[in-house]
Amino acid sequence: MATLLDHAQNLLDAHPSQGVTPRALAAVFSSASIDRLQSGQAVCTEGDPGDAMYFLMKGAVLVQRRDPNGHMRELATMQAPALFGQMALIDNSPRSASCMAEGDSIIATLDRTTYIGVLNEPTSRGTALRRVLLASLTRQLVGANGRITDLIRPREASPPETEGAGVEDFDVSNTDILKVSGVLDGWKLDAATVHQADTMEVVFTEDQRRNRKNKTVY
Repeated sequence: MATLLDHAQNLLDAHPSQGVTPRALAAVFSSASIDRLQSGQAVCTEGDPGDAMYFLMKGAVLVQRRDPNGHMRELATMQAPALFGQMALIDNSPRSASCMAEGDSIIATLDRTTYIGVLNEPTSRGTALRRVLLASLTRQLVGANGRITDLIRPREASPPETEGAGVEDFDVSNTDILKVSGVLDGWKLDAATVHQADTMEVVFTEDQRRNRKNKTVY
């Protein structure tokens, strides 16, 4: 049977967090409640208070959300090892989705009181929790920005369907990507910020033109 140290090592192998040791992360797990869930058993429900975060140690979790018509839609299936539910603790928001075990699963639940206590500890386990959370949020941000870029960049291999439209009519600049990403990252895009972004785009374009003969990669 896997120990808490084994589960900590598995999580760090799948989601590296610089400076975190398996022993320190296992100490975080030791402060959590460990539950064995059967398939279909709820972990959290959309709209409920976000009063805990979870470490998926074994098995899988199905993530669902209701659409505007009230129908439950599947968003994703998380496979162990993983952590989830932390955003509700960070911004005090209600659950944005429902999660349930898919197959027999093992989950470590860190309630809000314990989370706050460990997070503020000047100990190795406090450091472990802080760095694991930071690494997780960074991965989410990078992934979100990547998806935004894929959505709003024109696809060179897919010509526009509108008759008579040229590729230039569908061009999206780096500035546009920066603005969309900035809004989602919580930036205040006032006139000065937008002007700075536009200036950066001009400089970027000019650098590309000047260095094209040198085959500079950006």
